[in-house]
Amino acid sequence: MTTEKQEELKKLLVSTDFKEDSYKELPIQEIIILKNSAKAVKEKNENDEKAHLFFEKREEFFNHMVLRYLQKAETVYALFAKATNLPYVHCDEETCNDQIWMFTDERFAAKSAKELVDKKMEITIVKLMNPQFLGFYMSLYSMGVNELLLDRGFNSLGIELETLVSKPDYEKLPPEKRPAVNPELVLTGIYFTQELRRQVENSEKTGLKDLEEEMLVNLERGRFIMPVQLPEGVKPEDKPNPKDIRITFLKMANGDIFQPLCTDTAEFQKFNKDKQFQGILVTYEKLQKMLVPNAKGLVLNPATLRLAIPKEKIVS
Repeated sequence: MTTEKQEELKKLLVSTDFKEDSYKELPIQEIIILKNSAKAVKEKNENDEKAHLFFEKREEFFNHMVLRYLQKAETVYALFAKATNLPYVHCDEETCNDQIWMFTDERFAAKSAKELVDKKMEITIVKLMNPQFLGFYMSLYSMGVNELLLDRGFNSLGIELETLVSKPDYEKLPPEKRPAVNPELVLTGIYFTQELRRQVENSEKTGLKDLEEEMLVNLERGRFIMPVQLPEGVKPEDKPNPKDIRITFLKMANGDIFQPLCTDTAEFQKFNKDKQFQGILVTYEKLQKMLVPNAKGLVLNPATLRLAIPKEKIVS
């Protein structure tokens, strides 16, 4: 950054102009610099009430500008893990926030992708267009993600998901109408699968045992969607006779049979893209009873995680 540009940003930092139009031509990276600078100056002046309050307002203003960008931009970029077919998720070492990495420029994304590839993770860069933004941001709730890290690197910014899009409140719905959602299970499943499928020797993979134990605890607490086939004209809400429910199977490469299980409606729709199945809501207790004798276990979210869970880890 040139000295001239640095001086320009210093003037904008201390400006009393809070009109969005005055800043709309600035690159988003410069808005992030201004936001982070305002935070630093605010903290430096914690004993000066007037200065502290002014830079607090400046920080809030620039943060608002970033949020507007994430709503209005034509494109953004996100890192996806081939291991899960989902956004790559990282647990921040300092805050413990569960974050995805998003970028305003594909070059920035490529740099972080290379770092992960060097750690033997298979990563793709996904370009998201504006009409996809809202659905993408909302989908992060079902994954247990609570933060977006924008432009990871020297001038990065962590953004709480709830400041960008409102979290769905299913508690207002009657219990029988609440959808199946299992963010804690999906999150631990993502961390487990990302590490499990990292292209290194098993001895180099870390935390798998703890993640698996946490994942199985979350499985016991969940409500799920099981893909099945029902007689023509019969819907899941009709409470079909168990004898009329045809269990769906997945055949693995070695010939083993597993039953698919989806953590939420979006995962069921991804699996059921050809509209062959209907989904019935099952608790963990009911799930145990629906495991058929010749099945080796479950495949959790077969369209994304594709995580096989052996029967012996499910049936008590």
